[in-house]
Amino acid sequence: MEGKDARLKVFFDELYISSNPSSKNEISQARAKKQLLFICYFLCGIRNKFVNDAKIDLTIYLDSTGVSNASIDTLADLGITTTSQTITRHKTIISDDHAETVDSTLAEYAEKAMILNINNYHSIHTKRMPNTTTTSTAAHLATILINLITTQCAILNVNIHNPGLIDAELIKLNLNNRFMMLLSLSHNQRWGFRSVDDNTRLEELTVHSYDIRLKEKHNARSMKDVVLINLQENNLHGLNAYIKAINAVVDVPSLQQYIQKGYIIPVVTDWPGQIYLRTAISRHLLYRNQSNITNSILSFLPIIGSLHISLNS
Repeated sequence: MEGKDARLKVFFDELYISSNPSSKNEISQARAKKQLLFICYFLCGIRNKFVNDAKIDLTIYLDSTGVSNASIDTLADLGITTTSQTITRHKTIISDDHAETVDSTLAEYAEKAMILNINNYHSIHTKRMPNTTTTSTAAHLATILINLITTQCAILNVNIHNPGLIDAELIKLNLNNRFMMLLSLSHNQRWGFRSVDDNTRLEELTVHSYDIRLKEKHNARSMKDVVLINLQENNLHGLNAYIKAINAVVDVPSLQQYIQKGYIIPVVTDWPGQIYLRTAISRHLLYRNQSNITNSILSFLPIIGSLHISLNS
């Protein structure tokens, strides 16, 4: 900017000196520079109404914190923010672009394994004072995530679901041949005593610790390869709620092709998710089209993760 107009250098210097930087420490000086930057954007916005990036960012932040449209429009009249209508259009554009971004990202990993995670997210930071129509304005949302396993090839859908649903003979055979012998042994007989060093013992104790301060767990909790498919209003209470979540996944074009290739997607859910998804699979296997559940449900395999086992133990 200074290269295009040399007068700006003198203006910026005078603006900075006017903040009295000599009487401030380094932290206060850095804060003053940010405030002066916003003033420059504010002045540019007065000259040209299309210079509004800083105003849009500020308005998006205010909107995300729950500030009312009336308050935002009042600040817009003062020239500090954009209008609430502008933010509504901006959010609509972002929402439309998100679907295309998800589809193109998943298409790049069409031959890699994917793990689906469906979980509930309750927006509890809201007013709970009942009125004449509602008892609470809390929103029940469902997060639908795909975790891309870039080091593993896609899982083929071969003999994944038992067409007989529950095979009693198979259960008895495995109980007799695999588990009864182990169940008859004590813990020490089964595993024996072992001595470990302090570092190994600490690692074993922190396997299911979700403290964000544990630096050694940062990579394990990384969301680098996680794709947010959808965040939909869904309380995940009942069979239809989980089918709605699965349909949001199937509606993604790249995942439709993924399923058509004969690949399966494991679904990590809590115990209710196990029950309802397995019920949907069983109903389709039993009643087929009469169940009103599409055959795409057979491309998902419910599994329970270590977190849910730990929470329920």
